Amino acid sequence: MRFPGPASWLGISIRRRFSIARSLVLTVAGASLVVSALVTPTAALAGSVADSLGGESALAQIEVAAADLAASGITSAQLDRIREIPGVADVRADASVGVYGADGETWSMTLQVLNPALLPPDAPADLDAAVRGPAIVVPTAVGGTTLEVSPGDELRVTYSRLGSDGAGRLEERALPVVATYAADWQGYGPDAALASEALVVELLAARSGLSADDFLRTQGIPAATVVADSADEVSAITESIRDLGLTAVPVRDRLGELPGMFAIFPALLAVVGAAVGILLVLHLNRAIRTAVARRTDEFALLRIRGWTKGQVTRLVIADVALGAALGAVLGTIAGVGPGALLISSLAPTLEPQWDRVVLAAGGLAALTALMCAAAAWLVAVRVLRADPYLTAMSRDR
Repeated sequence: MRFPGPASWLGISIRRRFSIARSLVLTVAGASLVVSALVTPTAALAGSVADSLGGESALAQIEVAAADLAASGITSAQLDRIREIPGVADVRADASVGVYGADGETWSMTLQVLNPALLPPDAPADLDAAVRGPAIVVPTAVGGTTLEVSPGDELRVTYSRLGSDGAGRLEERALPVVATYAADWQGYGPDAALASEALVVELLAARSGLSADDFLRTQGIPAATVVADSADEVSAITESIRDLGLTAVPVRDRLGELPGMFAIFPALLAVVGAAVGILLVLHLNRAIRTAVARRTDEFALLRIRGWTKGQVTRLVIADVALGAALGAVLGTIAGVGPGALLISSLAPTLEPQWDRVVLAAGGLAALTALMCAAAAWLVAVRVLRADPYLTAMSRDR
């Protein structure tokens, strides 16, 4: 009768229900469940927080503010000096102004300068190019009042203007609407319409009775967003801006500020991950040593019949990897449920990015299976150092 080869012997192990793998499934599943329950909300919400701050392009942005807003904002002269800093690609005003409903409407909303890195969901990629001059993007509702406008319509608003006599008055103006977005998206805050820098500065200047140029020269804007050519230049540009006497904070420094207890997740994950890793390694060594010891005579027979150490080692690794992979997949999937509960209870206002959850879960399962296979290789190599003939003779006795 022909002696079974590696594939056939692996089939025998499967029919024997993988004695090594069986003991690993529950342990690996439990460990994966705990880690998955923490990784799921972290992965799902980290991207959402990043998107709320401007997505990946936010990594090259710097938030700039005047050191003393009570005295003056960021003037046009300071903006020009920022633009002269090497590595600066763009400087945009971060300003807003209030407008009010016309024709008896009682609503009010804020016109906010559009940040190209923070567009409403499903907005066209060229929205920034469309928001020029008096054009605006409005929410579908303001303060509970539905805005009956569509792209191409005009929205009539009123705004404040300071007259030469020192008295303020309301003036009316029609603003063309180029796009709308769902009112429940609040990337710029509640009741915010998106506008060009020129329009916002013009209306701010009107409140002071000034032209836009005079307003920028004398009073300035409260804040600005500086865009660097690349994320690598952000640190140097930030220091140069601070040297001008302004406050500068890279947006990337805010990406880790997750809501609620999510701020402690990195440390929590490190502690739990280390503890789970130690438990897995200890269990793997014990389980694999015991299982391999029970089959030492079988492995010795395989060695005598021509199998190499490498072939026997691969057989053990395949046995372990199947159990580890099954446990990792089951535990990771089971951990998504508790993770989803954490998301809904701790950060109900953020929209989770479930594609990141799938990637994180798949990476966690694969990493666990690889770690188990590596541990199996180390144990198998150590156990198989014994001479197969001596092993077989000792068993016969």
